[in-house]
Amino acid sequence: LCHNYCQERLQSLFHDSTFLNQQEKYLQENIEWNKEEYHISSPAPLIDVIDHTPQQGAVRASTADLRDVGKRGLIWLLDEESLFPGASEKSFLDKLFMSYSGKEYQQLIRKGPYNHQFTVQHFHGTNPVVYSVSGWLRSSREHPASRQTIFLLQESQRECINQLFSTSRGVFGTPGSNTLHADGASTLRRSSSMRRAQGAGVKRRSVPLQVKYTMDGLIDLLRRTNMHFVQCFIPRHNAGIRESRLSPTVAKNSLTEDMLNIPLLRSQIRGFQVLDTVRVHKQGFPENLMYSEFRRRFEILAPAEHRVP
Repeated sequence: LCHNYCQERLQSLFHDSTFLNQQEKYLQENIEWNKEEYHISSPAPLIDVIDHTPQQGAVRASTADLRDVGKRGLIWLLDEESLFPGASEKSFLDKLFMSYSGKEYQQLIRKGPYNHQFTVQHFHGTNPVVYSVSGWLRSSREHPASRQTIFLLQESQRECINQLFSTSRGVFGTPGSNTLHADGASTLRRSSSMRRAQGAGVKRRSVPLQVKYTMDGLIDLLRRTNMHFVQCFIPRHNAGIRESRLSPTVAKNSLTEDMLNIPLLRSQIRGFQVLDTVRVHKQGFPENLMYSEFRRRFEILAPAEHRVP
């Protein structure tokens, strides 16, 4: 779940960078295009189901809004249940579906084939994943020994390990903590509400919340960079897994499977919105230059009296 959640966050960043920014650029360039024709969906609704932060101290008018104030994402529900005495995986699932049983969530999350399972429709429904919650509460609790791991690695006698963990601390802080190092303070500027939320996550030592806040920091950092996206596809199921790790039956079937699983590739192309990206970019101009760059390139062609010193 953590891996797929991170993928959804990165896909959301791709969506904003590709579609929303392109839409603003088309408005500036007076390019007419109907975004309704492309049916471009955002990963934001599913991400909200996973990591929706509960609101506090808000005053709303309607009963539905009051329910939304106390609504918690999957990660927050898991965090609460892992720290609540007497809680179980069943109580976690009960609270999860109590919060997300409405019709608007049926295309995002639903009950699994067994009592201890649920299904999440990742990548716009192209990659449904069935999760078993067995052992989740225990795994969500941070082991006390793991809090000292980073400090032990920083004191390692091997220089490569020492430098790796000493420098990585500068941006995201130490594992189990979201306190920014002085060197990274100017790079990551968070709002006061984010700092308060992070402080709560640090005190509770929750593994799911650490994943969320690490992704918050990573996404915030990436937004400040000149991004280039590389979409990676797997050619078939179990690709990259050594045959020794597979059961004999699965290993035998993988040998007879085609080198390229075409339906799997198609679902990945739809999930990553590759074709949608191509169609949207076809509506605009092939080159996008700032006026200063355009002048630098072509000013020499203008008469001398028209050149700006």
